[in-house]
Amino acid sequence: MIKRASWDDFEVFWRLLLEFFRELREKQGWRPPDEEEVKGWAREALERDVVFLAEEDGRPVGFARLGLVEGAWYAKEVYVRPEERGKGWGRRLVRACEEEVLKNGEVSLYLLALPQDSDALRFWVKEGYDVLNSLELAKDLRPTGREKGERFNFKGLELKLWKWRKQGL
Repeated sequence: MIKRASWDDFEVFWRLLLEFFRELREKQGWRPPDEEEVKGWAREALERDVVFLAEEDGRPVGFARLGLVEGAWYAKEVYVRPEERGKGWGRRLVRACEEEVLKNGEVSLYLLALPQDSDALRFWVKEGYDVLNSLELAKDLRPTGREKGERFNFKGLELKLWKWRKQGL
C-alpha cells in the first residue's frame, strides 16, 4: 500500500530517511548523518513537501519525498529498503509522485541522480526518465583519495567521475 504520510507517521518516516542517508553516505565514503539532524530534515519535509510511504502488512518498506524547488516538482528522495527492492515498490512510489504532480496541474517531474549510482540510473531510465541538463562539478582543493576516478567524454570535454567507496552500487 502507498499512502500519503501525515504527522502520525513521523517516527516511521524519519527512521526510513535515516536508513536512506546511512546507505547513501556509506557508498560515498562519508560519515553517517546525525540522528537528530535527520529528525529535523524529516520535520521540514513533512511541513513543506509531500511524503509517500510504502507499507506491506503494516510494516514500512520505503518512501518518496516530492517537493517544489523554484516552481518545479522534484522527486527529492525515493528509497526502498534493500530487502524489498525488485518487488515494484519503487515504481509504485514514483507513480504516486507523478500522479501528485499531474493533480497539481504540472506535466513534468524532475530529479537529481548521482552518476555513480548505476542501480538508481537504471531504475530511472527504465521508468522513462532522461537526462535534462545538469552536471554537478567539484574540485578537490586538497588530496582526498578520489584522484583516480573514471574518465569519460562529455560533449568533447574529458571529465572525471569520482569513485564512491562502494562503486557500482
